[in-house]
Amino acid sequence: MTEFAFPSECVLCRRALPPGPLSRRVCISCRDDFPPAIQHPCQICGAETGPYASTADGCPHCRNLPASCKKVIAYGMYEKRLRELCTQCKLPHFQPTAQYLAHCLWESRGEELRSLACDVVVPVPMHWSSRFRRKTHPTETLARFLARKLEIPCRITAMRQRRRIERQHLLSPSNRRKNVQGAFGCRFSGTLHGRKVLLVDDILTTGATAHACAQALKQASCELVGVAVLARAVGR
Repeated sequence: MTEFAFPSECVLCRRALPPGPLSRRVCISCRDDFPPAIQHPCQICGAETGPYASTADGCPHCRNLPASCKKVIAYGMYEKRLRELCTQCKLPHFQPTAQYLAHCLWESRGEELRSLACDVVVPVPMHWSSRFRRKTHPTETLARFLARKLEIPCRITAMRQRRRIERQHLLSPSNRRKNVQGAFGCRFSGTLHGRKVLLVDDILTTGATAHACAQALKQASCELVGVAVLARAVGR
């Protein structure tokens, strides 16, 4: 059964493909070039560690995350080809790429996501002006996909971005925290009251955005139990 209505083409090279399920949206030539899943994730921050690392209490990368990001689940590391794909997902006509990456995240981390026992999936919200300008919303695509797989509601409009913020990747870690402080709020707190929330974003680096969302969720009397992202970035 096909997961989505797709054009019959490879999500990487755009080569024509025969109709098929979501799992076959990469051609044979591109499979070796597709970014790999994280093989040895930290049990807390989700970053790649190593085959013999004990991460029950975290890893060195966890020190850069706020306490609210107590469980991060990511598909891959934000580097090389995955970085390119995450950038493409923000552009028009690349919705199939976002959908395929959502599929990859589920295939590699589905059991971990189920173990969180979340009640609702909520994407990190965009400012209304960004929504108006952009034609695709990869974070919402990911949130809807995971909600369907987890068989729980997806609340796209439950949170809102109160003001425009600077692009996080252009800022230092300390300025990232200042940039998003108080920027998010819950629009319909009644739909989230007492719920365990899985927050969804495309990329997580310092966790500043996730923490700001966690503060808003706390004010709505609900709990952030996990953050799901396509890519985990470390360093600056």
